Amino acid sequence: MTKNRKTIVLQITENCNLNCLYCYQHTKTLKVTDIDTLKNIIKDSFQQFPEYDELEFDFIGGEPLLFPDIIQEICEWTWAQNFKKPHIFFVTTNGTLLKPNFKSWVEKHKQEIWLGLSIDGTKEMHDKNRCNSFDKIDVDFFLRCWPIQFVKMTVSPLTLPDMAKGVIYLHKLGFNVTCNLAYGIDWGQAKNEEILEEQLKILADYYLENKHIVPIPLLELPLFKLGQTQIESYCGTGTGMAAYDINGKAYPCQMFYNTSMDKNTSLKSYDFDTLHLNYYHNCAHKVMFNICPLCVGMNLIENNTDYLCDKNICNLMQVHFRANAYFQTKKILQKDYQDKNPERIKLSIKGIKAINDYYNS
Repeated sequence: MTKNRKTIVLQITENCNLNCLYCYQHTKTLKVTDIDTLKNIIKDSFQQFPEYDELEFDFIGGEPLLFPDIIQEICEWTWAQNFKKPHIFFVTTNGTLLKPNFKSWVEKHKQEIWLGLSIDGTKEMHDKNRCNSFDKIDVDFFLRCWPIQFVKMTVSPLTLPDMAKGVIYLHKLGFNVTCNLAYGIDWGQAKNEEILEEQLKILADYYLENKHIVPIPLLELPLFKLGQTQIESYCGTGTGMAAYDINGKAYPCQMFYNTSMDKNTSLKSYDFDTLHLNYYHNCAHKVMFNICPLCVGMNLIENNTDYLCDKNICNLMQVHFRANAYFQTKKILQKDYQDKNPERIKLSIKGIKAINDYYNS
């Protein structure tokens, strides 16, 4: 049985032109990968993952567009090989370094290579988080080339009070938006839970009134999974994803790179089925485990342990779960639920009941 897509993350450089407030890469160097390393990984990937229908190669950094020539050369080399399995290239970028020649080349090949923009809401919000870089981004270029691509908005404690404002601003520009809380920073203030609850309520009501706009994924968690007995992991770390650093060394995901992990921290086992079960057994809210966006790598970085989550992030996730129950209940009552499968809707209703029972007991 084949699976849909395998994501292969390729680190171009450990360097970046910004120093964002929440960056998980604690070490930045001038090191750059070499072309032959990338070619060998790509060539091997077409042979190593026969169970997947297609491949996605994600260029990351630091900031990968510090070296656009490497990206262009690797893409053109790959296309010239005529590999039979469908594949696509993706670049995660802060959007501040796009030069005219590279933009022209990318736009010409915009079906084969997509750029994913990190932009943190309004100019004021973005500049707080991301080194006053908002005005360096050609927003229209991203909208023109990839109108359905989600931009990535990260929320810090500084921008949390304006979270809904930032998301709505990006929607009004024309973007689909994925929005998440920053990991690796202090979320310890108790008022954050109250602020987040208010912001998610504003967003939920906004989407209910504007049904043509795609909601942020964290308001459309798969509540139907709450009734399952099988324990599932939220992300593809170590399974649907493989990551390679600038030296070509393989990791479960980029969170495990040496630039992210403390040198004294290491994962005891790469058996991710067992790993997630261990997290489940240590989870204080087991009922919610199957919909929790657990980041194994970041939890390991933060706690120097394999099986414990950041308590402050966990508390904020409980707010997300309650917001999902509110939002998805309204969508079902309005007969505007995204999932049209009647059985899944029934399971989602059970999931909503499980959330309400859990938090109201």
